[in-house]
Amino acid sequence: MPVSRILKRLGVGIAHRPQATIRHLVMRPKDPLPRGETANVIYRVKCDSCAVDYFGETGKWLQTRMAEHCRAVRTMDPLSLVAEHCANSGHTFAFQNAEILARGNDRVVREAIEAWDTGTTSINHCVALPTAYQAVQTQLSEEKSKREHRRNANPHTCEPMVDTRVAELQADIAIISSASSSGQPASVKPDGSKNASRIPVLGRRLRPMTAAQARTLEADRRPLD
Repeated sequence: MPVSRILKRLGVGIAHRPQATIRHLVMRPKDPLPRGETANVIYRVKCDSCAVDYFGETGKWLQTRMAEHCRAVRTMDPLSLVAEHCANSGHTFAFQNAEILARGNDRVVREAIEAWDTGTTSINHCVALPTAYQAVQTQLSEEKSKREHRRNANPHTCEPMVDTRVAELQADIAIISSASSSGQPASVKPDGSKNASRIPVLGRRLRPMTAAQARTLEADRRPLD
């Protein structure tokens, strides 16, 4: 596993949990929940009028969280990043089309995945990841590009039909979940506006990596099979 090889050089062990277990494949005692009634999720909502999006996490039902966003926009809640964008631009968000990116029962893990996956088009308040984590993200991006190149070169290759967005997040979840340590979740203001204490979430969940180790990682990177 590429991520395991990268982090092994830094003394960080990775434990992998299979997604397709016998219980998952065979046992289906209940009908799948509607998307709106799914809880403990990391989600994304897109602006209807521009490329801006908002990443969030919630332990509530998704439809409950979307109702909170709608109420924040209606009342122009000053603590809501979504309401702020709507007020400044006159745009609206497609709350009814909220996308579930991943699930996690641990709130701190959900927050870490949210920060990890936040992109340049997001209105979330965030800071750049430490150099070591950026190196890991770069490696994951390279592996993704290689897979896409192989699929384009041989479009008839049989591959499982899965949600590619969710599949790409599994490597991120493996890193964050398996390297977790003790600590309390960072405080979060209502409707997604983060306090300054939100910044070190990833540092609490992953083992510290020094800048020197990151430079060593970059110097030792070799093409993987």
